[in-house]
Formats: sequence, C-alpha cells, structure tokens
Amino acid sequence: MPTENLLSWTALISGLVQSGHWVDSFYLFMEMQSKGIDIVDPFILSSIIRASANLAVLGLGKQIHCL
Repeated sequence: MPTENLLSWTALISGLVQSGHWVDSFYLFMEMQSKGIDIVDPFILSSIIRASANLAVLGLGKQIHCL
C-alpha cells in the first residue's frame, strides 16, 4: 500500500470480510497491529468480530472485543 493509514486498513479488512475471506482478514488485522496502527475505528473492530463469528471462533472474538 502506498499510504498505510487506518482508513486504508479498514477498507481492505472490511472488503475481505464481506467477500468471505475471513482468515485473510485476520492475517491483515494482525499485520496492521504489528505495524503499530492504532485501532480507534469501531468499523474495523466490527468487521473483524464478524469474521470471527463467521468462522465460529468464539474465543478469538472475545479477545478482539477486549481491544
């Protein structure tokens, strides 16, 4: 990505979740966190929680909810 900011990360992750690429959305979310991007946007959290619900991974959804 030429410009890595919260908006671009949110757009990518939301798009992956909406198209059914739930595991890829988690990998991208973890990459975003490793780069130190602050998670202040509720849309990114709702997208990643939706991905965990679709994958039926309750424990991971709870961990993300605590962020």
